[in-house]
Amino acid sequence: MFFLALGDVAWFILEFLGQEPFPSIADILYILYYPFFGLGLLIIPVERKTDKFKAIFDFCIISAAIATIVWIFLLKPVILAGGSPIEVLFSAIYIIGDFLVIFILVDFIINKIGSLKSRAINIFLAAIIILLLSDLLFAAGEFYGFYYSGCLLDVGWIIGYLLLTLSTVEFRFEDFEKPVYSQERAWIMEHFPDFFILSLFILFLFVIFNFNIKTAQGFAIAFLIILSLTIGRHHATLLENRKLIEDLNAEKNRAELYLEIAAWGLIFLDDKARIQYINRRGLEILEGNEEDVKGKNWFLNFVPANERVEREKKYFKHIREDEGYTITGKIITCKGNEKIM
Repeated sequence: MFFLALGDVAWFILEFLGQEPFPSIADILYILYYPFFGLGLLIIPVERKTDKFKAIFDFCIISAAIATIVWIFLLKPVILAGGSPIEVLFSAIYIIGDFLVIFILVDFIINKIGSLKSRAINIFLAAIIILLLSDLLFAAGEFYGFYYSGCLLDVGWIIGYLLLTLSTVEFRFEDFEKPVYSQERAWIMEHFPDFFILSLFILFLFVIFNFNIKTAQGFAIAFLIILSLTIGRHHATLLENRKLIEDLNAEKNRAELYLEIAAWGLIFLDDKARIQYINRRGLEILEGNEEDVKGKNWFLNFVPANERVEREKKYFKHIREDEGYTITGKIITCKGNEKIM
Protein backbone atom coordinates (compact mmCIF):
# COMPACT_ATOMS: atom_id res chain seq x y z
CA MET A 1 0.00 0.00 0.00
CA PHE A 2 3.00 2.27 0.64
CA PHE A 3 4.23 1.78 -2.94
CA LEU A 4 0.71 2.40 -4.25
CA ALA A 5 0.62 5.71 -2.38
CA LEU A 6 4.06 6.67 -3.73
CA GLY A 7 2.87 5.87 -7.26
CA ASP A 8 -0.13 8.19 -6.83
CA VAL A 9 2.12 11.00 -5.58
CA ALA A 10 4.58 10.53 -8.48
CA TRP A 11 1.71 10.47 -11.00
CA PHE A 12 0.25 13.68 -9.55
CA ILE A 13 3.62 15.48 -9.63
CA LEU A 14 4.25 14.49 -13.25
CA GLU A 15 0.79 15.66 -14.32
CA PHE A 16 1.23 18.89 -12.34
CA LEU A 17 4.55 19.53 -14.15
CA GLY A 18 2.86 18.89 -17.49
CA GLN A 19 4.77 15.67 -18.20
CA GLU A 20 3.31 12.40 -19.47
CA PRO A 21 2.86 10.12 -16.43
CA PHE A 22 2.56 6.94 -18.52
CA PRO A 23 5.03 5.32 -18.86
CA SER A 24 7.13 6.80 -16.04
CA ILE A 25 8.63 6.17 -12.59
CA ALA A 26 5.05 6.19 -11.25
CA ASP A 27 4.39 2.92 -13.11
CA ILE A 28 7.42 1.26 -11.47
CA LEU A 29 6.04 2.22 -8.04
CA TYR A 30 2.55 0.99 -8.91
CA ILE A 31 3.92 -2.35 -10.15
CA LEU A 32 5.89 -2.89 -6.91
CA TYR A 33 2.55 -2.85 -5.07
CA TYR A 34 1.40 -6.17 -6.63
CA PRO A 35 4.10 -8.63 -5.43
CA PHE A 36 4.26 -7.16 -1.91
CA PHE A 37 0.50 -7.06 -1.41
CA GLY A 38 0.02 -10.54 -2.93
CA LEU A 39 2.78 -11.99 -0.74
CA GLY A 40 1.21 -10.33 2.30
CA LEU A 41 -2.09 -12.07 1.63
CA LEU A 42 -0.40 -15.43 1.02
CA ILE A 43 1.47 -15.47 4.36
CA ILE A 44 -1.46 -14.46 6.57
CA PRO A 45 -1.44 -17.23 9.23
CA VAL A 46 -4.93 -18.68 8.71
CA GLU A 47 -5.56 -22.40 8.43
CA ARG A 48 -6.16 -23.44 4.82
CA LYS A 49 -9.29 -25.44 4.05
CA THR A 50 -8.18 -27.04 0.77
CA ASP A 51 -9.06 -30.48 2.13
CA LYS A 52 -12.64 -29.60 1.29
CA PHE A 53 -13.15 -30.39 -2.38
CA LYS A 54 -16.09 -28.02 -2.73
CA ALA A 55 -13.93 -25.07 -1.66
CA ILE A 56 -11.30 -26.06 -4.27
CA PHE A 57 -13.94 -26.23 -7.01
CA ASP A 58 -15.33 -22.83 -5.92
CA PHE A 59 -11.87 -21.34 -6.19
CA CYS A 60 -11.25 -22.86 -9.64
CA ILE A 61 -14.66 -21.75 -11.00
CA ILE A 62 -14.27 -18.14 -9.86
CA SER A 63 -10.63 -17.89 -10.94
CA ALA A 64 -11.35 -19.41 -14.37
CA ALA A 65 -14.30 -17.04 -14.88
CA ILE A 66 -12.20 -13.97 -13.97
CA ALA A 67 -9.27 -15.18 -16.11
CA THR A 68 -11.58 -15.67 -19.13
CA ILE A 69 -13.07 -12.19 -18.80
CA VAL A 70 -9.67 -10.53 -18.27
CA TRP A 71 -8.05 -12.37 -21.20
CA ILE A 72 -10.79 -11.80 -23.79
CA PHE A 73 -11.80 -8.24 -22.91
CA LEU A 74 -8.51 -6.76 -21.70
CA LEU A 75 -5.21 -8.62 -21.97
CA LYS A 76 -5.55 -10.09 -25.46
CA PRO A 77 -6.80 -6.81 -27.06
CA VAL A 78 -4.04 -4.79 -25.34
CA ILE A 79 -1.29 -7.17 -26.56
CA LEU A 80 -2.66 -7.34 -30.12
CA ALA A 81 -3.27 -3.61 -30.38
CA GLY A 82 0.43 -2.88 -30.82
CA GLY A 83 2.01 0.49 -30.05
CA SER A 84 5.11 1.30 -28.06
CA PRO A 85 6.61 -1.92 -26.58
CA ILE A 86 7.14 -0.26 -23.19
CA GLU A 87 3.51 0.95 -23.08
CA VAL A 88 2.19 -2.47 -24.07
CA LEU A 89 4.44 -4.09 -21.44
CA PHE A 90 3.29 -1.78 -18.63
CA SER A 91 -0.37 -2.12 -19.63
CA ALA A 92 -0.09 -5.92 -19.68
CA ILE A 93 1.71 -5.98 -16.29
CA TYR A 94 -1.03 -3.83 -14.74
CA ILE A 95 -3.76 -6.17 -15.97
CA ILE A 96 -1.85 -9.33 -14.95
CA GLY A 97 -0.98 -7.79 -11.56
CA ASP A 98 -4.62 -6.88 -10.85
CA PHE A 99 -5.72 -10.38 -11.86
CA LEU A 100 -3.08 -12.08 -9.70
CA VAL A 101 -4.06 -10.07 -6.63
CA ILE A 102 -7.75 -10.86 -7.26
CA PHE A 103 -6.70 -14.51 -7.72
CA ILE A 104 -4.94 -14.48 -4.33
CA LEU A 105 -7.91 -12.68 -2.72
CA VAL A 106 -10.29 -15.36 -4.02
CA ASP A 107 -7.96 -18.06 -2.67
CA PHE A 108 -7.87 -16.23 0.67
CA ILE A 109 -11.66 -15.86 0.92
CA ILE A 110 -12.70 -19.27 -0.49
CA ASN A 111 -9.99 -21.65 0.73
CA LYS A 112 -8.49 -20.05 3.84
CA ILE A 113 -11.40 -18.56 5.75
CA GLY A 114 -15.07 -19.26 6.11
CA SER A 115 -16.29 -15.93 7.35
CA LEU A 116 -14.78 -12.84 8.91
CA LYS A 117 -16.10 -11.47 12.18
CA SER A 118 -13.85 -8.41 11.92
CA ARG A 119 -15.39 -5.20 10.58
CA ALA A 120 -11.92 -3.74 10.00
CA ILE A 121 -10.73 -6.64 7.82
CA ASN A 122 -14.06 -6.80 5.93
CA ILE A 123 -13.85 -3.09 5.09
CA PHE A 124 -10.17 -3.42 4.15
CA LEU A 125 -10.81 -6.31 1.75
CA ALA A 126 -13.80 -4.48 0.23
CA ALA A 127 -11.56 -1.44 -0.36
CA ILE A 128 -8.88 -3.53 -2.09
CA ILE A 129 -11.44 -5.26 -4.33
CA ILE A 130 -12.94 -1.89 -5.35
CA LEU A 131 -9.46 -0.50 -6.13
CA LEU A 132 -8.57 -3.56 -8.22
CA LEU A 133 -11.84 -3.40 -10.16
CA SER A 134 -11.29 0.33 -10.73
CA ASP A 135 -7.85 -0.47 -12.17
CA LEU A 136 -9.31 -3.05 -14.55
CA LEU A 137 -12.12 -0.70 -15.61
CA PHE A 138 -9.54 2.03 -16.19
CA ALA A 139 -7.51 -0.31 -18.41
CA ALA A 140 -10.65 -1.20 -20.37
CA GLY A 141 -11.66 2.47 -20.60
CA GLU A 142 -8.25 3.49 -21.88
CA PHE A 143 -8.26 0.76 -24.52
CA TYR A 144 -11.87 1.12 -25.69
CA GLY A 145 -11.84 4.92 -25.45
CA PHE A 146 -14.56 5.57 -22.87
CA TYR A 147 -12.29 6.82 -20.06
CA TYR A 148 -11.42 10.47 -19.47
CA SER A 149 -10.01 12.15 -16.37
CA GLY A 150 -12.81 13.12 -13.99
CA CYS A 151 -15.34 10.62 -15.33
CA LEU A 152 -17.52 8.34 -13.20
CA LEU A 153 -14.83 5.61 -13.14
CA ASP A 154 -12.68 7.82 -10.89
CA VAL A 155 -15.32 7.48 -8.17
CA GLY A 156 -14.21 3.84 -7.69
CA TRP A 157 -10.73 4.90 -6.57
CA ILE A 158 -12.19 7.60 -4.29
CA ILE A 159 -14.53 5.08 -2.62
CA GLY A 160 -11.67 2.56 -2.32
CA TYR A 161 -9.39 5.06 -0.55
CA LEU A 162 -12.19 6.26 1.74
CA LEU A 163 -12.87 2.64 2.75
CA LEU A 164 -9.15 2.09 3.40
CA THR A 165 -9.17 5.11 5.71
CA LEU A 166 -12.28 3.81 7.46
CA SER A 167 -10.66 0.37 7.92
CA THR A 168 -7.65 1.91 9.69
CA VAL A 169 -10.03 3.74 12.05
CA GLU A 170 -11.86 0.46 12.71
CA PHE A 171 -8.55 -1.28 13.49
CA ARG A 172 -7.98 1.15 16.35
CA PHE A 173 -11.30 0.27 18.03
CA GLU A 174 -11.44 -3.46 17.36
CA ASP A 175 -10.59 -6.02 20.05
CA PHE A 176 -8.17 -8.41 18.33
CA GLU A 177 -7.84 -10.52 21.46
CA LYS A 178 -11.00 -12.22 20.19
CA PRO A 179 -10.79 -14.51 17.13
CA VAL A 180 -11.70 -12.72 13.90
CA TYR A 181 -11.89 -15.80 11.66
CA SER A 182 -14.58 -18.45 11.68
CA GLN A 183 -14.07 -21.92 10.19
CA GLU A 184 -17.78 -21.97 9.33
CA ARG A 185 -18.28 -20.57 5.84
CA ALA A 186 -20.60 -17.60 5.43
CA TRP A 187 -23.87 -18.49 3.63
CA ILE A 188 -23.10 -16.10 0.76
CA MET A 189 -20.01 -18.17 -0.08
CA GLU A 190 -22.25 -21.08 -1.05
CA HIS A 191 -23.70 -18.97 -3.90
CA PHE A 192 -20.56 -16.99 -4.77
CA PRO A 193 -19.52 -19.24 -7.72
CA ASP A 194 -23.10 -19.23 -9.08
CA PHE A 195 -22.90 -15.45 -9.48
CA PHE A 196 -19.75 -15.78 -11.62
CA ILE A 197 -21.25 -18.56 -13.74
CA LEU A 198 -24.37 -16.47 -14.42
CA SER A 199 -22.23 -13.40 -15.25
CA LEU A 200 -20.07 -15.47 -17.59
CA PHE A 201 -23.15 -16.85 -19.37
CA ILE A 202 -24.48 -13.30 -19.98
CA LEU A 203 -21.06 -12.26 -21.31
CA PHE A 204 -20.99 -15.38 -23.50
CA LEU A 205 -24.22 -14.29 -25.18
CA PHE A 206 -22.75 -10.79 -25.61
CA VAL A 207 -19.57 -12.19 -27.22
CA ILE A 208 -21.54 -14.38 -29.64
CA PHE A 209 -23.44 -11.41 -31.05
CA ASN A 210 -20.72 -8.74 -30.91
CA PHE A 211 -17.33 -10.43 -31.47
CA ASN A 212 -15.81 -12.48 -34.26
CA ILE A 213 -16.38 -16.23 -34.45
CA LYS A 214 -12.84 -17.10 -33.30
CA THR A 215 -13.26 -15.10 -30.06
CA ALA A 216 -16.70 -16.65 -29.50
CA GLN A 217 -15.23 -20.14 -29.95
CA GLY A 218 -12.49 -19.41 -27.41
CA PHE A 219 -15.08 -18.10 -24.96
CA ALA A 220 -17.25 -21.20 -25.54
CA ILE A 221 -14.33 -23.53 -24.70
CA ALA A 222 -13.63 -21.59 -21.48
CA PHE A 223 -17.33 -21.67 -20.61
CA LEU A 224 -17.47 -25.47 -21.12
CA ILE A 225 -14.44 -25.92 -18.84
CA ILE A 226 -16.13 -23.82 -16.15
CA LEU A 227 -19.39 -25.78 -16.55
CA SER A 228 -17.39 -29.00 -16.09
CA LEU A 229 -15.92 -27.58 -12.88
CA THR A 230 -19.45 -26.67 -11.76
CA ILE A 231 -20.63 -30.26 -12.30
CA GLY A 232 -17.61 -31.43 -10.28
CA ARG A 233 -18.53 -28.96 -7.54
CA HIS A 234 -22.11 -30.28 -7.32
CA HIS A 235 -20.80 -33.86 -7.24
CA ALA A 236 -18.42 -32.91 -4.41
CA THR A 237 -21.38 -31.30 -2.59
CA LEU A 238 -23.42 -34.50 -2.93
CA LEU A 239 -20.53 -36.59 -1.57
CA GLU A 240 -20.05 -34.16 1.32
CA ASN A 241 -23.79 -34.24 2.14
CA ARG A 242 -23.87 -38.04 1.91
CA LYS A 243 -20.94 -38.31 4.33
CA LEU A 244 -22.67 -35.84 6.68
CA ILE A 245 -25.88 -37.94 6.61
CA GLU A 246 -23.88 -41.12 7.24
CA ASP A 247 -22.12 -39.48 10.19
CA LEU A 248 -25.44 -38.27 11.62
CA ASN A 249 -27.01 -41.71 11.22
CA ALA A 250 -24.00 -43.32 12.90
CA GLU A 251 -24.29 -40.84 15.78
CA LYS A 252 -28.04 -41.49 16.02
CA ASN A 253 -27.50 -45.27 16.08
CA ARG A 254 -24.80 -44.89 18.72
CA ALA A 255 -27.10 -42.74 20.88
CA GLU A 256 -29.96 -45.23 20.50
CA LEU A 257 -27.63 -48.07 21.49
CA TYR A 258 -26.64 -46.20 24.67
CA LEU A 259 -30.31 -45.67 25.51
CA GLU A 260 -31.19 -49.31 24.81
CA ILE A 261 -28.51 -50.75 27.12
CA ALA A 262 -29.16 -48.23 29.92
CA ALA A 263 -30.04 -49.76 33.30
CA TRP A 264 -32.91 -47.27 33.77
CA GLY A 265 -36.26 -47.18 32.08
CA LEU A 266 -36.28 -44.20 29.72
CA ILE A 267 -39.57 -42.90 28.36
CA PHE A 268 -39.74 -39.73 26.22
CA LEU A 269 -43.04 -37.86 26.04
CA ASP A 270 -43.98 -35.05 23.64
CA ASP A 271 -45.83 -31.84 24.55
CA LYS A 272 -49.16 -33.73 24.43
CA ALA A 273 -47.86 -36.41 26.83
CA ARG A 274 -47.70 -39.10 24.09
CA ILE A 275 -44.90 -41.66 24.30
CA GLN A 276 -42.39 -41.01 21.50
CA TYR A 277 -39.60 -43.32 22.65
CA ILE A 278 -39.16 -46.07 25.20
CA ASN A 279 -36.05 -48.18 25.73
CA ARG A 280 -35.78 -51.91 26.44
CA ARG A 281 -35.74 -51.49 30.24
CA GLY A 282 -38.81 -49.23 30.04
CA LEU A 283 -40.73 -51.93 28.14
CA GLU A 284 -39.74 -54.47 30.79
CA ILE A 285 -41.14 -52.18 33.51
CA LEU A 286 -44.38 -51.60 31.57
CA GLU A 287 -44.61 -55.31 30.73
CA GLY A 288 -45.37 -54.74 27.06
CA ASN A 289 -44.02 -54.44 23.50
CA GLU A 290 -43.15 -51.22 21.67
CA GLU A 291 -46.38 -51.35 19.60
CA ASP A 292 -48.40 -51.58 22.85
CA VAL A 293 -46.82 -48.41 24.21
CA LYS A 294 -45.50 -46.04 21.53
CA GLY A 295 -47.81 -43.16 20.54
CA LYS A 296 -50.15 -43.66 23.52
CA ASN A 297 -50.97 -40.97 26.06
CA TRP A 298 -48.95 -41.66 29.21
CA PHE A 299 -51.52 -40.38 31.71
CA LEU A 300 -54.62 -41.96 30.11
CA ASN A 301 -53.02 -45.39 29.71
CA PHE A 302 -50.40 -45.85 32.42
CA VAL A 303 -51.35 -43.61 35.41
CA PRO A 304 -54.10 -44.64 37.86
CA ALA A 305 -57.29 -42.57 37.58
CA ASN A 306 -57.06 -41.24 41.17
CA GLU A 307 -53.58 -39.72 40.50
CA ARG A 308 -54.05 -38.79 36.83
CA VAL A 309 -55.41 -35.23 37.09
CA GLU A 310 -52.84 -33.97 39.60
CA ARG A 311 -49.86 -35.54 37.81
CA GLU A 312 -51.00 -34.42 34.36
CA LYS A 313 -51.49 -30.87 35.64
CA LYS A 314 -47.98 -30.85 37.14
CA TYR A 315 -46.47 -32.24 33.92
CA PHE A 316 -47.96 -29.57 31.66
CA LYS A 317 -47.11 -26.81 34.14
CA HIS A 318 -43.43 -27.79 34.09
CA ILE A 319 -43.46 -28.20 30.28
CA ARG A 320 -44.67 -24.58 29.94
CA GLU A 321 -42.11 -23.31 32.46
CA ASP A 322 -39.30 -25.43 30.95
CA GLU A 323 -38.37 -26.87 34.35
CA GLY A 324 -37.51 -30.40 35.46
CA TYR A 325 -39.17 -32.13 38.42
CA THR A 326 -39.14 -35.42 40.29
CA ILE A 327 -42.19 -37.45 41.26
CA THR A 328 -42.86 -40.90 42.78
CA GLY A 329 -46.20 -42.53 42.02
CA LYS A 330 -48.08 -45.59 40.89
CA ILE A 331 -48.23 -46.80 37.28
CA ILE A 332 -50.41 -49.43 35.58
CA THR A 333 -48.53 -51.83 33.27
CA CYS A 334 -49.83 -53.26 29.99
CA LYS A 335 -50.83 -56.39 31.94
CA GLY A 336 -52.86 -54.36 34.45
CA ASN A 337 -50.33 -54.67 37.30
CA GLU A 338 -49.58 -51.72 39.60
CA LYS A 339 -45.99 -50.64 40.27
CA ILE A 340 -44.28 -47.76 42.05
CA MET A 341 -42.15 -45.63 39.71
